[in-house]
Amino acid sequence: MLAPARSARSFRRHETKRRRPRRRRRGIAFFHRTQKRLHREVSQLAKFVIGSSFVPTLDHIWRQHVVRIRRARRSESAAIESLLRESFREYEQVYTPEAFEITTPGKHDIEDRIKHWTVWVAVHGNVIVGTVSAYPEGATLHIRSMAVHPKMQGHGIGKLLLARIEHFARATGYKRLILNTTPFLTRAIRLYEGFGFRFTGAKRKSFGMQLRSMAKRLTSAS
Repeated sequence: MLAPARSARSFRRHETKRRRPRRRRRGIAFFHRTQKRLHREVSQLAKFVIGSSFVPTLDHIWRQHVVRIRRARRSESAAIESLLRESFREYEQVYTPEAFEITTPGKHDIEDRIKHWTVWVAVHGNVIVGTVSAYPEGATLHIRSMAVHPKMQGHGIGKLLLARIEHFARATGYKRLILNTTPFLTRAIRLYEGFGFRFTGAKRKSFGMQLRSMAKRLTSAS
């Protein structure tokens, strides 16, 4: 026996029910595609700090402020001095008094560095929360006095500072970055290693402290 013919309305209702799961699947797929597209767009916007131009990344937006890397000004010497002392205070008892004084230079020494070296600061809002200095020796750029305020550590500011130095070094023709560190600065060593620095094997004592050298070679392929 033939099945009774369906009315047009009944047929459309039946087709709608039958197609609904497929629509739902298409909706989920569209949602995932949209998420991926938005992620790509955000990633494309997430450029790096180069001089005064800065486009924030998701990792470096903190409390609705952007961390910006720029060259230090002589008027900021006192703020940099305070930052260095605050950043290394937890290690003060491990350093010898002479070594701690060298590690945390005073205002006038920092003014001289800004005049003769290259000094950068990381600025969060209007507050300096990170710093690093560099001076040349032949084709090598030496990194000194890198510090991030304890309350701002873990937000990628150290990586931003290192990346800014590397960009500067490559742009000005340096072939190698080098720094000295002490064995108890384990967090800093992990940061350096993650950024491509390796121990050179060179060791020396300075003001009663054991120093180890780490270097990163800059090649066109890296």
